[in-house]
Amino acid sequence: MNHSAFASLNSTRFVRLLSDMNGSDIKVPQTQFAEKFAQMLHFSSIINLSVALEDVSGSDCILSGMPGPSIRNAFLSAQTDLVRFIAAGFVPAARPADDRLPTAESLHAHCELTGVFSAKYKGKSKKHPTAYEPYRKFYMARQRGLDIRVGHLRAEIRDAISGLSPALRQLARLDQALSESVAEASREIFAVVPKLLEKRFIQSFEKHRRELPGNPETTDLENWMKPGGWISTFCMEMRELLLAELEVRLQPVVGMINSLPPPITPN
Repeated sequence: MNHSAFASLNSTRFVRLLSDMNGSDIKVPQTQFAEKFAQMLHFSSIINLSVALEDVSGSDCILSGMPGPSIRNAFLSAQTDLVRFIAAGFVPAARPADDRLPTAESLHAHCELTGVFSAKYKGKSKKHPTAYEPYRKFYMARQRGLDIRVGHLRAEIRDAISGLSPALRQLARLDQALSESVAEASREIFAVVPKLLEKRFIQSFEKHRRELPGNPETTDLENWMKPGGWISTFCMEMRELLLAELEVRLQPVVGMINSLPPPITPN
């Protein structure tokens, strides 16, 4: 991988957040993770290069029902909806659901049912990782939601730009080929996140579990979830990671949007 690839890789919010979370465990320029991530990250560069080799403003332009400005506006609207989709997940659900955060009551019930609270609480226990399960399910459900939504948006943008010019039609075909070729690599990249979050959650859980009585009540967990509580802080970290993931997932789409002919301004 060249120097510019590493520079772009290290500058992404996604990698910075993962590196901060995992300390020195992630050596970005030296890992297979970095190679795969940079491969996906530079799709926008490949896309822009492809368009640069063609004359997108030539007389052979075939106008579609959706002109360039409308495509840009559609993308911005969809991007806003994706951010809202992430934010909506951080409102605790009245009833347990995989794609919503647990309440103090539902987390307490989960820990009671799985034996987390009956396990040793003055140190480490094999039961403690079970407490993370509702958060793992939540994060992975949000990841799946982003994957589906961004995939649909990407396909819609490809279809929209295909009718603008032969060069952009070629670009859309290139993007489709690229998306298929790195689908597995991207899944491996994003699968890293819930595992790192688990490590962080369990470290905090074991620390704060010692501060609770042997048989905690729901009210004991409510303090964890209040602003400033450790679970509240953990949830903010999850939200930042999901937003950073969204930036990465949208990079190929942004590349296509940036490759549209510039808007014509009236004299």
